[in-house]
Amino acid sequence: MSSANPAAAQSSSQGAVSSEQTFLPLTGHCFCRHLSYTISSQPLMQGLCYCRDCQRISGSGFLPWMSVPASSLTLVGTPKVEHVRGTSARGTEKVMSACADCGSTVFGGRYGVDDQHTVYAGTLDDGCVGRFEPTIALFVSERPAWAKLQIEMKEFDRMPGMKPVTSRH
Repeated sequence: MSSANPAAAQSSSQGAVSSEQTFLPLTGHCFCRHLSYTISSQPLMQGLCYCRDCQRISGSGFLPWMSVPASSLTLVGTPKVEHVRGTSARGTEKVMSACADCGSTVFGGRYGVDDQHTVYAGTLDDGCVGRFEPTIALFVSERPAWAKLQIEMKEFDRMPGMKPVTSRH
């Protein structure tokens, strides 16, 4: 998912997390555990991205993500973070942050630079992964038939508020 802010295009009635949910803290890490994090505030939004880039990054039919304020994401220890850059569907730069040791992508955005991050829910610790509840699905126009989940979500063919463009895939 692009580091573009999906929350800005999403109203609270379509995908925000209820303040009554008890989430905190959320913790997670990469495959080798050298890049660990803590999230100290409620996710702004939770969803699935079916764009082809997220399919490739996740090695699956979609990428589960949570949007969080940058101020609530803390990297633990002194991890080595590598930035993987690309072009978003909107034509802007997207940055995914990965562990420099094992290559696992952990979150979208540049730590210490961006004001919001997209944390990849597959990196949540075992005790936290059950707290992930997606309410929005992006780029369902690119969703493989076998990847449709049987949960109720607000679905968008592309990114909310994005004008249709010719596919670049």
